[in-house]
Amino acid sequence: MSPRSAPAASPADSTPNTLRIAWSTRLAARTAPARRAALRTAPPPALAPADRLRSRRSTPGRRKAASRAPPDARRIARATEPPRTRSSARAAWADTRRRPASPKSTRSRSRVNAFARRHAKFADLGSGTTAATPLRLGTCAFTAVGWVGSFYPKDLRSGEFLRFYAQEFHSVELDVTWYRTPSPEMIRGWNEKTPPGFVFAAKVPQTITHDKVLTDCRPELREFLDAMAGLGDKLGPLLFQFPRFDTDVFATLDEFLAVLDPFLRELPRGFRFALEVRNREWLQPRLLDRLRARNVAFAWNDLHRMPRPEQVLRRLDPVTADFVYLRWLGDRYGIERLTQRWDRTVVDRSREIAGWAEICRDLRDRELAIYGYVNNHYAGHAPATVRSLLDRIDPSQRRPQSRVNRQATLFEL
Repeated sequence: MSPRSAPAASPADSTPNTLRIAWSTRLAARTAPARRAALRTAPPPALAPADRLRSRRSTPGRRKAASRAPPDARRIARATEPPRTRSSARAAWADTRRRPASPKSTRSRSRVNAFARRHAKFADLGSGTTAATPLRLGTCAFTAVGWVGSFYPKDLRSGEFLRFYAQEFHSVELDVTWYRTPSPEMIRGWNEKTPPGFVFAAKVPQTITHDKVLTDCRPELREFLDAMAGLGDKLGPLLFQFPRFDTDVFATLDEFLAVLDPFLRELPRGFRFALEVRNREWLQPRLLDRLRARNVAFAWNDLHRMPRPEQVLRRLDPVTADFVYLRWLGDRYGIERLTQRWDRTVVDRSREIAGWAEICRDLRDRELAIYGYVNNHYAGHAPATVRSLLDRIDPSQRRPQSRVNRQATLFEL
């Protein structure tokens, strides 16, 4: 039996069979005096090694929900694990025709594709062409301090930012929706300023994820979904971005699941949802199983206090839906010690980007649509990072860069 037709290992299987992540070798550490000297030099500054970037907060503060007690014991007891049947998935996988693959590529895809081997619904993925698989990469929001002159032309009116942005990238993750549900006028403007095929991902309002924490929030969710539906075919995934919860809100993952389970069951059809958690100890199979049962994407983030991608792949199948949602967030407090103007790359993320590009290529081999968004806090200038990712994943999807002030590209990764 070939390696690709063998039954998949259980989640508890500890066999080391991970992706060959390109950033496994650490960058050489610079001394503290050298770092201080680098900060004193005139711009443009040298790139800071990513593995030397540390947040000023050794233990990040945890978000506390407003006026809300933890679930009671009865609700926790009712949270049950979904049934896990493997035989049909294995049989479907064994009977599926596959293209020949070299031992290296088989080994590289084994973890990313483990989900398809264990779930018959997606066992037939991977037989199509990568070029036809959607790859939607963009930035978190389309405005930032320092982007005028480095990304947007200096003489461009702010009302035309989105129109210009949509000529550069295929998608954007809206941040404004986290603060409030957009008005019909905002929806109309977004539609008018973007071409067909452009995709808006959007954060679900904080009222739902931070204030009410999925409890008694049906009216708010209905209002938000009704508004976002106005984008029509341009509407992409909607992100439930949760904070890092303190133990006085959810003492354990099970308490969170007791609230999450009924909420997921009531999500309406016709929308794509993704869910991000920032409690690293919550990245466990039973959380991903809940998302998988409802075709909700696990929002896989590159955030300084979360496990590295290779650590996730050793323990989990990160694919929980028929699409993938990625976020490159970085270390906000660490990078703000270097800059607070987002007009240039200041952190060297070349190793991380090379590793993520390999992961994305493997995911596209499974014909999984990819939605991915970069924050300025990742490397300093999100547009440059998006271009670097596109160059490494699929250069054919990178659009010609407009003729603007190219200061930021001096340090593109």
